[in-house]
Amino acid sequence: MAGAAELEEGRPRVVEVAGRLVAVTLLGGSIVAVDAQCPHKFGDLSAGAWKNGCVTCPVHEATFDCTTGAPRQGSVTNSWLPIHEVRVHDGNVEVRLNG
Repeated sequence: MAGAAELEEGRPRVVEVAGRLVAVTLLGGSIVAVDAQCPHKFGDLSAGAWKNGCVTCPVHEATFDCTTGAPRQGSVTNSWLPIHEVRVHDGNVEVRLNG
């Protein structure tokens, strides 16, 4: 994946990890990695709004917490966003899939 220094606040990069699309970005100065597709309406989350620790789906405006995956607003109370583990090793971001 890309180097950690290349990431910009709230501007995700989509990468493929073991056949799965993952959006990786800085949010509040921390690196987060989440599924790049909304778990509810399958919208492209990389095109959504990323702020205040959350991402908003551009298709139906549901908002998910990027640290827990919990739905924060919208009509998706039972859809959780998969969150993935990240680490920086030798300046590169590594993603470990969860779930």
